[in-house]
Amino acid sequence: MKCGRQGMDNVRSQRYPQGVAASQPKMASVMGKLIPDLQNIVRGLPARGVRGSAANENRVLGLIRGLHQNRGKYKARGVAKTTG
Repeated sequence: MKCGRQGMDNVRSQRYPQGVAASQPKMASVMGKLIPDLQNIVRGLPARGVRGSAANENRVLGLIRGLHQNRGKYKARGVAKTTG
């Protein structure tokens, strides 16, 4: 067994692909809900203004409010928990 930083890096690099693979169903479930909602929210925002303008601040607030209205919707309910 290796000790120190090199050993930790080796363990991390071996476990990383497993973690990514294990989280794929949950991530797909969440993104399948989030991305369409983001697209709809962005379509409803006012036009962009010049850099630093109040219009851009209002766009950001509109995005935040739109996501806030859907809070809790993006959990991966019904997707089995996996360990990686």
